[in-house]
Amino acid sequence: DGIDLCFEAPVNENREALAAAVAQAHARGLRVMIVPHLWVESGEWRALIDPGTDEGWQRWSESYRSFLLYWATLAASSNVDLLSIGVELRSWVTTTRVESMLPIIDEVRSVYPGLLTYSSNWDDAELSMVWGAVDVIGINAFYPLADHDGASASELAAGGFRVAADLERFANEQRKPIVEALVAHAEDA
Repeated sequence: DGIDLCFEAPVNENREALAAAVAQAHARGLRVMIVPHLWVESGEWRALIDPGTDEGWQRWSESYRSFLLYWATLAASSNVDLLSIGVELRSWVTTTRVESMLPIIDEVRSVYPGLLTYSSNWDDAELSMVWGAVDVIGINAFYPLADHDGASASELAAGGFRVAADLERFANEQRKPIVEALVAHAEDA
């Protein structure tokens, strides 16, 4: 029910390193998106975070608010182009608990003037209830392109076209653009 800002280094070192990386990217003409990830100490997936009680969810929301505002102030001072208000927080943003997230998003907007997104997992993007509060739909797009191993190139291409059509439909329904995070793992390359 709490978030520690330190991850692998003291928080001020992380903040300075991120600000420097943003400045380097901007100097090279790149646009920058900050996506504050949560790493769960138990090793479980952050989508399963569940403080259990109303009081636990209140503590969680307050802690998350502090966490997100910390990074939103860095995003603002660094002129970041896009800020994600969360990553794969399924247990929060696909349930009635989302009501505690919405005021946090409003507060982030008072600190950070740029575009906001939320980084949903591919399989719960359409269930997320934050799209009305952000500017861009964010999807971690690890969509399966086939339902079996050893799929042919034409089966994979057909799967890609199916995913693209579904995403176009969803974007049109929401009347918002979609940004997809496509990350290749070294073992997949």
